[in-house]
Amino acid sequence: NADKAKNEAVFEGVKDIPRISELDWKNTKKFEEVSSQSRLHPLIEANDVIMICGAYFGDEGKGKTVDDVCRNPKIGMVVRVNSGENAGHTVFHEGKKFVFNLAPSGLLKGKVNLIGPECVIDPISFMEKELQQLIDAGIPYKENLFIGNAHIVTPYHKLLDFIQSAANSSTLKGMSPIHSSKVTKRGIRLDHIFNDKEICKKRLEKDMESYTAALKLRNLSEAELLKQCEAMNADGNIRMPLHVLNFVKAADKVQYMMDMYEQRVVKNPAFPNRRDVTYAIRDTLSKGQKVLLEGPQSYWLSNASEKFWESSTSADTSAHGLLATSRFNPQKYKTLVINIHKTPASSRVGIGASPSSYIAQDYFSRQSIQTLNDLPAGACTDFDAIQKAFVSSIQPNGVVKPTVYKDGTGEYGIGVAMAISSALHHGECGATTKKPRIVGFFDCVAHFEVNEAQGPYLSISALDRGDDYDKVGITIAYVYYSTQGLVAESNGRVYKNCDIIKAGDPLPTEQILTNCHPIVMLFDGWRDSPIYNKKRQPGTPLPKGCQDVIGAIEHFTGAEVISIGNGPNADNFIYLKKVGGTQEAEEVAANFPNADKAKNEAVFEGVKDIPRISELDWKNTKKFEEVSSQSRLHPLIEANDVIMICGAYFGDEGKGKTVDDVCRNPKIGMVVRVNSGENAGHTVFHEGKKFVFNLAPSGLLKGKVNLIGPECVIDPISFMEKELQQLIDAGIPYKENLFIGNAHIVTPYHKLLDFIQSAANSSTLKGMSPIHSSKVTKRGIRLDHIFNDKEICKKRLEKDMESYTAALKLRNLSEAELLKQCEAMNADGNIRMPLHVLNFVKAADKVQYMMDMYEQRVVKNPAFPNRRDVTYAIRDTLSKGQKVLLEGPQSYWLSNASEKFWESSTSADTSAHGLLATSRFNPQKYKTLVINIHKTPASSRVGIGASPSSYIAQDYFSRQSIQTLNDLPAGACTDFDAIQKAFVSSIQPNGVVKPTVYKDGTGEYGIGVAMAISSALHHGECGATTKKPRIVGFFDCVAHFEVNEAQGPYLSISALDRGDDYDKVGITIAYVYYSTQGLVAESNGRVYKNCDIIKAGDPLPTEQILTNCHPIVMLFDGWRDSPIYNKKRQPGTPLPKGCQDVIGAIEHFTGAEVISIGNGPNADNFIYLKKVGGTQEAEEVAANFPNADKAKN
Repeated sequence: NADKAKNEAVFEGVKDIPRISELDWKNTKKFEEVSSQSRLHPLIEANDVIMICGAYFGDEGKGKTVDDVCRNPKIGMVVRVNSGENAGHTVFHEGKKFVFNLAPSGLLKGKVNLIGPECVIDPISFMEKELQQLIDAGIPYKENLFIGNAHIVTPYHKLLDFIQSAANSSTLKGMSPIHSSKVTKRGIRLDHIFNDKEICKKRLEKDMESYTAALKLRNLSEAELLKQCEAMNADGNIRMPLHVLNFVKAADKVQYMMDMYEQRVVKNPAFPNRRDVTYAIRDTLSKGQKVLLEGPQSYWLSNASEKFWESSTSADTSAHGLLATSRFNPQKYKTLVINIHKTPASSRVGIGASPSSYIAQDYFSRQSIQTLNDLPAGACTDFDAIQKAFVSSIQPNGVVKPTVYKDGTGEYGIGVAMAISSALHHGECGATTKKPRIVGFFDCVAHFEVNEAQGPYLSISALDRGDDYDKVGITIAYVYYSTQGLVAESNGRVYKNCDIIKAGDPLPTEQILTNCHPIVMLFDGWRDSPIYNKKRQPGTPLPKGCQDVIGAIEHFTGAEVISIGNGPNADNFIYLKKVGGTQEAEEVAANFPNADKAKNEAVFEGVKDIPRISELDWKNTKKFEEVSSQSRLHPLIEANDVIMICGAYFGDEGKGKTVDDVCRNPKIGMVVRVNSGENAGHTVFHEGKKFVFNLAPSGLLKGKVNLIGPECVIDPISFMEKELQQLIDAGIPYKENLFIGNAHIVTPYHKLLDFIQSAANSSTLKGMSPIHSSKVTKRGIRLDHIFNDKEICKKRLEKDMESYTAALKLRNLSEAELLKQCEAMNADGNIRMPLHVLNFVKAADKVQYMMDMYEQRVVKNPAFPNRRDVTYAIRDTLSKGQKVLLEGPQSYWLSNASEKFWESSTSADTSAHGLLATSRFNPQKYKTLVINIHKTPASSRVGIGASPSSYIAQDYFSRQSIQTLNDLPAGACTDFDAIQKAFVSSIQPNGVVKPTVYKDGTGEYGIGVAMAISSALHHGECGATTKKPRIVGFFDCVAHFEVNEAQGPYLSISALDRGDDYDKVGITIAYVYYSTQGLVAESNGRVYKNCDIIKAGDPLPTEQILTNCHPIVMLFDGWRDSPIYNKKRQPGTPLPKGCQDVIGAIEHFTGAEVISIGNGPNADNFIYLKKVGGTQEAEEVAANFPNADKAKN
């Protein structure tokens, strides 16, 4: 009874709270049993993608529903799209038990099974633990199990997990460290071990720095580490595998890993075949088959779960995360989410808050109860007596009185007794370790949000447990009570003792939830009418108590219960329908001028004779004419609820113009930035003044409600100094229309880590990789932390700052030298490292410096914006019939979830899928419109990485130390007209570019270099302050085909008026692979050799292959004689033929539908289009197909 005093103090404080009226609700719903064919299968039939998702904290019994759904013959593919071996399920096949962690359940059911590129995999453990079972049983799998370009969990990731994790907070499967490598783009993926070994070795050496630093920081020798790991395994439960222990012993650790992966993966004939998984998903769907996405963990364990983030896993394991990582177009294909929950004795594992549990979530670990064997023999075994006593302790107002239960082994707090007894009685403990799970009531308060975000369909597993209870309780509200009298704040709402939080209220974050206690509603059990499958005849009416529990869960959460579990096996389900009710199937430098001359000539020599592909002979027959935005853009807005403006290339596409135009629609009630940070941005003009925003949404100056969501990362000091100070200086109020959610805080050490760890020119130095590493490892702070308990905040900062200290130690870098380097960066007046960051370096007590800074400049700053629960506000706005505009940062290909360009991506998922995932509305209920934004001529990208359609290699300028245009010879490549003519002339009949030379008074330039420089000058494709040139090139139809398939067809091409200045406008319609070293490369199981062609519609290879891909270009006439630039063109003037041909070709090769083209820099400089004589549909997707026009009708 360790928490006796605390529990009694809580009870004394809440015992007299008034009984809430919800406790008087009476069930009037009735349910009867129906077949799965009439209840489950119509839902499957009405949808394309079925997601089985955990609705609580994992261990809900998802596997049973996965098995049942797999029986539908139209399920052609079962996919795990994210997370790793910390999830798992048991499958029975022909009487044998198989335990899988990553392998999908459909593996034994004749389905195609895939493991996607956003999964994290230890391929050694995967072979030893999962696939060896199949090999031993003689079950073939090579024809129905395929693996994508997954991230590799190395031995050092698992060791880092052990070194860095608090007791009982991790599965020790390397999840936090591998996801840190993922978001910082420092690890390796499967493609790396199948290709260039030197590249792979270098990446391992770089990524392994974190392991070395962690040892140095703790003065921990590898001998001691090995000793600790071996001790963990001493009981026979192998927590640290042999290949990890051997890594610790290895002298050359990188070579050890290289050899291990070569022998046990690359050359292992038993390792599964590889495949481009997201392509396969889209291909399967296009053929009319259905795809089952098997969800790991749960909604609340998702790293994108703001409310329980501190105790979450490192992947987004919600339905939104599954959708985001599967990369199909959710506007085109209909989705069904079946949420899985468990009751009685809903359980969770690990650390964190759990308001509905019988005891505190950390109770057993605090008392050093690691297994049930640590309890006195025979403790709390009389479940019947204990459940009776526990029920009796629940007061009329729903609070639990902390009574005592006695047996021969001692006196137990009633919650402790119920927790122990339930773990024993229901088997709620680890099968091998016997470590008990913490159990409790079904939580209607938490499930209300799950229902709103993931949809209504709910399967309650294990409801047959109610057979053993006199009364079954569910949590319908929480009461907040802190024994220290703490007044706490979450997302702007203040919580004080005895405040009630009901189902439907915004859920506070974990720091508040730790002090929340359940208000319980009781229902009769059904001991006399058991529903357990072995005791019940099919068709027997469900007992009243069972119906009341189901009815109450539906009433308080809005769910629709489709089935209940009544036994452990896959077919132990009772499917339900409401009697007399209705059921809907779905709601649903020196050598700079020509540095790459030799390489370019070698490539050209290799590809110059490739046959001309037939696609180059395509002729445009489409015609387009100008229409008003009212007839083209606004019907699309009217037909949808959520509008997403998304970059379709590598950022800088001109998204802001479209955002501004959409904002003019009066039904747009809210503009939201839902992820990423100040590394994105846009310029807004208001009353003749220019405002530069990074995080603040564009709608800020347009009378809209603007929000910055909880998955954004924010340096609140820079935000105030750079963004909001502009508004303050201009006298523009913002406190009533700008609200910030519980965003992750970018601290000074995150920005310093970004500088210390990043390669030159690879980062914006805004702290993006480090803060996202803190995010996925749950080690940083969020806004809520600085508004609440200061000691907790300080401890979190101290812990998270270890990475900064370790980075300095690893490099033997003093803070004096670091400060000197940072100040040198700022010497040119371009402030790359802000003053508050420099002052952090100087501070003696860095944690106190940050605490004081945040207290004075955020918490007590009246100019800091008001706070709000953003995802709740989004759902609330949508429920009132208003529309929400999600403003996308960066782009599809810069997304961290972009497998193909991952090594050069940002750290957030900035695709439409990422926006959807982090906005937390129900995409089955609300219709979404994605408008993709691309730019041409002179499509651009920044940073490092592959760019097959660019005029020069993406790293060309940085390799030649060209940091700004001032580093070029004065007057270099200024004759744009002559250069574009020469460049066009270099394109051969087969579409490849001949590396000719352009001469001017400053030197001789490779034609691509000349075109790149001249374009940057002519089109302003360089940083406004730094003048750092962007790398530009052709519109890339090969890359855009995937964007179109994943995000939908609607496309706005900004800056097409640039074609006014060209004799010919080129677009890339295919790539040719050519390596001057003759490298044969592999990506997702497909082999690429010299002169292979990759066309639009083919699976796109990954960046290591794309670096050796070169454009095949199709040319169209420019329109110099018929300019479309807004100041030179009369509205309504027919579009010139060349312009129409370019648009037609982009549509033809990508499948896009071009709705507008930009013809000037301002927000209203658009030409909206329709096809002459064609049809335009405002929306092709009807998410709630069965009754899509209900409201209108």
